[in-house]
Amino acid sequence: MVVDINEFHKLCGQILRMRASVEQYLEFFLKNYFCNPQSYRTFLLDELVLTHMSLEQKKQLFASICKIEKVNSVRLKKTMKSIDFVQRKGNAIAHHEGIIERCSVA
Repeated sequence: MVVDINEFHKLCGQILRMRASVEQYLEFFLKNYFCNPQSYRTFLLDELVLTHMSLEQKKQLFASICKIEKVNSVRLKKTMKSIDFVQRKGNAIAHHEGIIERCSVA
């Protein structure tokens, strides 16, 4: 199978953008959960806390809040599974596991 290198890079970029979007959503959720309505504390939370947390930590905090708020467990499980998938794929690409090998068929 021959894969166009440009198409490969385009797909890698889409996956990385999706991972960034998931992380932005989690940050938005956390900022609004802890600082609603938004104020200077929202920016303090963002700058002093969220920027120092890993995606994994944000994800776990999100899940904990959802459990405290009694979010439907089936829905939460599906959401966490989707976040895990995007996180794994994004990490694989970001850490150079998304390598394409050129093979020639004789």
